[in-house]
Amino acid sequence: MSSKYRRIVTGVVLFCLCATPLAGEYFIFSHADHDHTGDTCPVCAHMKSASDSIRRLLDGLVKSTGLIQAILSLLASMSH
Repeated sequence: MSSKYRRIVTGVVLFCLCATPLAGEYFIFSHADHDHTGDTCPVCAHMKSASDSIRRLLDGLVKSTGLIQAILSLLASMSH
């Protein structure tokens, strides 16, 4: 795989990772004062789905950051 193609793919993935929470937040804020239609309100269902997606993405980032820190500290302790 060429370096240019790899950079393009990385840019697209990074854009998607950044755009997903922003689009979800925009939807939540723009529909916060909607006319609620009851227990089966489709807008509320979409708002919950957007909120859950953002939460899962952030949880994954936090867990991966913790794993990276553990690996780095293990490597640092092995080098001494």
